[in-house]
Amino acid sequence: DAMMAVFGAPVARENDAERAVMAALEMRRILARYNRQRVARGLQPIQTGIGITKGEAITGNIGSEQRMDYTVIGDTVNVASRLEGLTKNYEHKILINDRVYEDIKDKIPCVDLGFAQVRGKGGSVHIYGVKEPLESRIFQRISKRIEVCCGLGDQLVTGESIEISEGGMSFRTKFDHEVGSAIDLHCKFGAEWVQFRAIVRRAGPDNMGVEFVELLPGSRAKLIDFLNTRSAAASA
Repeated sequence: DAMMAVFGAPVARENDAERAVMAALEMRRILARYNRQRVARGLQPIQTGIGITKGEAITGNIGSEQRMDYTVIGDTVNVASRLEGLTKNYEHKILINDRVYEDIKDKIPCVDLGFAQVRGKGGSVHIYGVKEPLESRIFQRISKRIEVCCGLGDQLVTGESIEISEGGMSFRTKFDHEVGSAIDLHCKFGAEWVQFRAIVRRAGPDNMGVEFVELLPGSRAKLIDFLNTRSAAASA
């Protein structure tokens, strides 16, 4: 399911793009707080993504004599919907187009994600990811070096973690996987190797960020024990 919010219609303001992005950040912050409560009860966190665009659109009462609704339609709306769908492939869960970026780049930190193909568009769209405050994270990240390996064809490729949490990890590696691809990771906790199913959310020339999507009960318990041990050691 999806919902749409409109800024700039019927009354336009100079900071409509900034207001839209700030609203998205607040939504993510509140969702993260709610998800922490869900995780504490043993429930899966709720995932959401937000796409924000700026451009021309048709606004007004649209419908028939039986039912009229005030709405907004047009290519700008369609691209926002496509960007929301693309958040499944990126670490950043708020994606914006270049016109929004130009309005907020001096006020809100963003990351240039390059160009992406958007369904229904003839060409590619330049997209940016909005950086979220640390409080918007569902899981606490811990800086800890552990060995990581992954099968790549008939080869076993190794790496070293940078940060790890209950929801995912980042690590240094030469893995050649595209953003959005599924991989099987093996992480070494002490003397034991533990397997995780993950989705690539960020891929750089020498590092990668992944989200854990499938953890066996035993793997999850070992991960939580490892994180709790590290947290206790860090605060001792």
